[in-house]
Amino acid sequence: MPKKFIFILGCWRTGTTYVLSLLKDYPNITHITAEKVGLARIRNSWETGVFLKFPIDKAIEKINQVEGDILVEKTPSHHAKIKEILEGVPNCNIISVVRNPLDVATSFMNSKFIKITKYIETAIFEYNRSAENILSIEDKRLILLDYKDLIHRPYTNFSRLIKELDLPKINQGTLREIILNNQQGQKIPTEGVYRNINYATEKFLTAKEASKVAEKCWDNYKKLLQKI
Repeated sequence: MPKKFIFILGCWRTGTTYVLSLLKDYPNITHITAEKVGLARIRNSWETGVFLKFPIDKAIEKINQVEGDILVEKTPSHHAKIKEILEGVPNCNIISVVRNPLDVATSFMNSKFIKITKYIETAIFEYNRSAENILSIEDKRLILLDYKDLIHRPYTNFSRLIKELDLPKINQGTLREIILNNQQGQKIPTEGVYRNINYATEKFLTAKEASKVAEKCWDNYKKLLQKI
């Protein structure tokens, strides 16, 4: 049986790590880490960046060396290579998460992982760059998830994702256990991910900042929602 690849990509702070965590807990799925493709990452080995570091043929060679029948890889910035990935890896699906840009900008501002000062400008740039790359794709292998819907109705949406990915079926109890385990605590040891909100220190966008983000990003947000 040929390997099946699942690539998770898109804008930072949209929920890509949550989707990875759900899938890596699914039976018979192997997570492609940086170490497994021969890359040493100083901070975050859970993302490989392999398609950014190597020509497409070399990157494909490296991921094919990872053992497993169903493999999942997550690097948000791989959206820049989405066309090359789809062309070079026929037996794959790509997952991206659509999140309200106001929430993305707020997450940028509060993240302990992303060390930036101009968080509004960075959030706007990254959101639109990712959106434009994803909106350029017309391919049934691309699966978009609504972040809000995934968080509020995880069972329904994760079940739909499993069906779209054509993964082996599991019993409903195991499925619910995977979701519950990922709701109860941090699954991936990356600072700034799955943080518990401390409302005493949580920062929020000012009205001016929110207006700027909405002005620059809202059209792409609506287009992404329509594409789901």
